[in-house]
Amino acid sequence: MDSSSKNVKTVASPTIISVLSSIFCGLLFAVLSFIGWYLWLRPKDEEFPFSSSRIEIFIIVALMALIGFWIGSKVEQTLYQSRYQFVFLYFVAGCLLFLSGIGVGYLIWGNQSYSAADAGSDEEEITIPENIKRYDVPDDNDPSFGSKDADITIIQFADYECPFCAKWQLEVWPEIMKTFPNQVRLVYRDFPLYGLHANAESAAEAANCAGEQNAFWEYHEKLFEAENGLGMNAFLQYAKELGLNQTQFSECLESNRYIDEIKADYEYASNLGVSSAPTFFINGIPVVGAQSFSVFKQLITKELAGEIP
Repeated sequence: MDSSSKNVKTVASPTIISVLSSIFCGLLFAVLSFIGWYLWLRPKDEEFPFSSSRIEIFIIVALMALIGFWIGSKVEQTLYQSRYQFVFLYFVAGCLLFLSGIGVGYLIWGNQSYSAADAGSDEEEITIPENIKRYDVPDDNDPSFGSKDADITIIQFADYECPFCAKWQLEVWPEIMKTFPNQVRLVYRDFPLYGLHANAESAAEAANCAGEQNAFWEYHEKLFEAENGLGMNAFLQYAKELGLNQTQFSECLESNRYIDEIKADYEYASNLGVSSAPTFFINGIPVVGAQSFSVFKQLITKELAGEIP
């Protein structure tokens, strides 16, 4: 009787362990493969968790989950040989997961992304409506970069806490400057998205305070890079990194003397019909959203050539 009981335990116990281990490994592999995709393979312009890569992610996670289930089913073979082997198996499985997840993700998604990039190397011609409306948007003596005699003036309404504004500032604007070094002037006007971005208004204040020490554009870029986030401590740190007078900068922030100007910019844009950030006016021609460099390049080129009515 005792012997048969032992036999039952010997048969049943490994089965339970195998099932639980398979489930555990499968889930572990699925989760870590997604983390691997998100950290190393996700397009930089794609928001968490994903939008346009659902199929690729599903395939990666499914494949890794199947591998995890298979490895988990083998646990019983090592558990009764050595507990150290049991622990070692999970450790190795975790390491293999990252390598496998990255490798499979690259083969499935990476190649597609490169081919898509190659396919998009030829610029798609934009269409300019014949009845396009130009808006008479003043610069309002707001910070500007470039010559006042430039043929093209881009007036930008943006929010320092807006990721799309940051993307345009850090990726598109440098290309515009490089391509049209003496032909484009950029004017920055504040459009903090109240109720959505809690730090946007205070960041705009900080930028204006930096402008008092002739460091608006350097500070402007610091805010969009946001290496230390956005908040009072971060604002002071950015000022310190740029070598600004800390006492003068802090006094400016505490005085809130730019609040009215920031709100006036916001109200003006709202009355004009602006509802999202960033919004641009290229010689009065409205462009909504963080459009690609290709769009700006073509618009500017056509405007310089006098092809836009």
